[in-house]
Amino acid sequence: MSKKQQQREVRAKKQAEAEAAAKRNSVIKRCVIWGMGAVLITLVLLTIYDSVFSPPASVDEVVETDVIKGNPDAKLTLVEYSDFQCPACRAQHESIRKIWPQIKGSVRFVYRHFPLTNIHPHAITAARYAEAAGKQGKFWEMHDIFFDRQSQWSGVKEIKPVFDGFVTELKLDKAQFEKDLASEAVKNKVAADSLSAKKAHAASTPTLFLNGELLRDVRDAEKLRAVIRQAVKAAG
Repeated sequence: MSKKQQQREVRAKKQAEAEAAAKRNSVIKRCVIWGMGAVLITLVLLTIYDSVFSPPASVDEVVETDVIKGNPDAKLTLVEYSDFQCPACRAQHESIRKIWPQIKGSVRFVYRHFPLTNIHPHAITAARYAEAAGKQGKFWEMHDIFFDRQSQWSGVKEIKPVFDGFVTELKLDKAQFEKDLASEAVKNKVAADSLSAKKAHAASTPTLFLNGELLRDVRDAEKLRAVIRQAVKAAG
């Protein structure tokens, strides 16, 4: 074999080795990219699964996302499924507020959203505004405004300017509020509450449960107070 032929073979061998190395690197890079993609897809699917398929809260439990007031260590848990645009819910709100000074030490009150959007077009927006206000520690203040002024805003066509006025009145950080209002956390909270209501077979609003037991005919403040007083005695 001539010297030139040997040199050609050496060059051909080196070229083949370089091509093989490049091919291996390409395969490794693709595997890494596919692996990272698979991890990201898995994380996304797990997030979706948690938000969609996690079991909704029951009426006899309090979960981390619940909005509560009263005695956090009380033996009695009062859960209300409510709609800010519902007149009956406003009446229930007034009865609870009337007896609140007498019952607040005995109950842990949990408010959950159940906006009946087929008859109350602004209800889900109000629920999200309340949750966004809650991100700045003003859930109950917004809650009270919605019920106290329900007759003023319920029939309004363009609701955002009205609700934005409440945001200004409560002196909330508007930029942060808008960010929270549009967040998945706020939307998911309202949706999760509605799923909880359906799990509890709540057929209308307001629907109240005391330690997991459905309360009937407690729209009147004195009737509700009597039921709670009796439950306090039974709980010891």
